[in-house]
Amino acid sequence: MLLRRGQILLIAGGIVVVTSFAILGYYSMKFVSSLQNESRHEIAPGSHFELQRYISSAYSHQGAYIVALSEGNNQDVRIRVIDPANQSIVDKPAASPFVIETFSAPQDGNYTLSVTNLSQNSTVVASAVLGDQESIVGSQTQVYSYALIAGIAIAVAGAAITIIDRKRLKEMKKFGDTSDLV
Repeated sequence: MLLRRGQILLIAGGIVVVTSFAILGYYSMKFVSSLQNESRHEIAPGSHFELQRYISSAYSHQGAYIVALSEGNNQDVRIRVIDPANQSIVDKPAASPFVIETFSAPQDGNYTLSVTNLSQNSTVVASAVLGDQESIVGSQTQVYSYALIAGIAIAVAGAAITIIDRKRLKEMKKFGDTSDLV
């Protein structure tokens, strides 16, 4: 069976979409691995861990943090984000073992993420990342997004060409002319 140009584009679009999901998986695993290995901290009972990062408001006025906790310990953990003016802008208990959230960062400066172990008898293992939203969330998804959009566009073009070619084939068969079919 000879593939027509529309079918070739449909297959190519599918391949690009699958490749974009593979890219997403790769970058996600790389990010999770770096989160677990490079920013892992043991927090003693009644103690806390602080992470400070400079966030520039020039781009998005949004900061982001990720906190990954060892299983079963999230009910005794409190997360705080403090702005450069030493005002608490986020102060809440960890709702799940993996927390990823954004916050308003209207001014440039050093923002502090504090993870507090409220338990009196168990140590908490936490991995944490703090920064501007683009560096935390956006960089890993940019390549994936472009590849996914390209794959969808190629698949849509392939579907459109397939439909157009089928209509053209029907018209040509009506008149008995099939000499220039691709």
